[in-house]
Amino acid sequence: NITSEEKHQGNGEVIISENKVVGILYQFRSSKNTGKVIPGFIINTFLQSPPEKTDSSFSHSGIVYRPLLDDVTKGFYGLSRKENGVIVANIIPYSSAEGKIQVNDVILSFAGFPIDSKGYFTHKLYEKQSLAFLANCGHNLGFRQGKSITVELLRNKKRKKVSFVLKPFPYKAIKIPYKNNMGKPPYYMIKGGFVFIELSKFLLKEWGLRWRSKINKKLLYLHDFHKLHNAKEKGHYVILSQVFPNRANNGYHNISMRIIQSVNGKKIHSIQELAEEIDTSSQEYITITLDDGIEVVLVKKDLPTIDRLIRKKFQIRKLQNFKIKGRQAWYHPNNYSSVLKK
Repeated sequence: NITSEEKHQGNGEVIISENKVVGILYQFRSSKNTGKVIPGFIINTFLQSPPEKTDSSFSHSGIVYRPLLDDVTKGFYGLSRKENGVIVANIIPYSSAEGKIQVNDVILSFAGFPIDSKGYFTHKLYEKQSLAFLANCGHNLGFRQGKSITVELLRNKKRKKVSFVLKPFPYKAIKIPYKNNMGKPPYYMIKGGFVFIELSKFLLKEWGLRWRSKINKKLLYLHDFHKLHNAKEKGHYVILSQVFPNRANNGYHNISMRIIQSVNGKKIHSIQELAEEIDTSSQEYITITLDDGIEVVLVKKDLPTIDRLIRKKFQIRKLQNFKIKGRQAWYHPNNYSSVLKK
């Protein structure tokens, strides 16, 4: 976190302090003269990591916390007015802190550094920084993946110390992926003119800077409160995002951004599962139930013809872009039909 009286854009400016390059700016608020910088040693760590392991070069605590500012709330959790700390709001599944830290624990110190009521500690070089800095990029302080972190906390108003080993961020815990799509095109499938895609912040941000005020409020609720898996959950939310109009899907043309509840009564957790269910179903009709109670009915035997017409009319290069349990989905250039190749 930096402060600067320069009017930066936050688009990758090089930041210099005491005649030394210290990092690259990626966010800046001119109204408050504050911004966020990727430190130089983090960039070097990333560049020096093997390409196949860059996602695991950095550790993550797995703790989601909230400020603890007013005296009444402090007293409720067992803190005096003069004491500081933050309240644990959530623990990311499969993370470093899982099984060690609990929701409603009050973190007093992290890796030996006292934590204030907004979640900051005093760094010897960068001054006030978030406690997440210690777990995510505390390399120059000796905290990196595989190292043990000791946390002093209050649990049920009793002081205790807990230690855990720093691990990489557990990507399998994510139910709604973040806005960075990790350099990969998003999975999608067009079947019978219906466009199916998995819900992600990458998708929601397509509504522009004010996407939060424009998108379906149920999707906003899921993004804010259910972006991580609960215990034993898997997969992502699958969305019927829009419809390419055709006589076969008449009556459904106005459907957009609806969550799929089930296919033929079966819960599905990914685009691949949706495609597999449609492909292997022995039923004459495929019934897709949406979160608002609408049922989309596809006649299975008609799908190849409809897909061919939709692809030709709207000049769609590929109707899907993923593999189904070892089978590659591809398209014959002559008849536009979907073919499953062993």
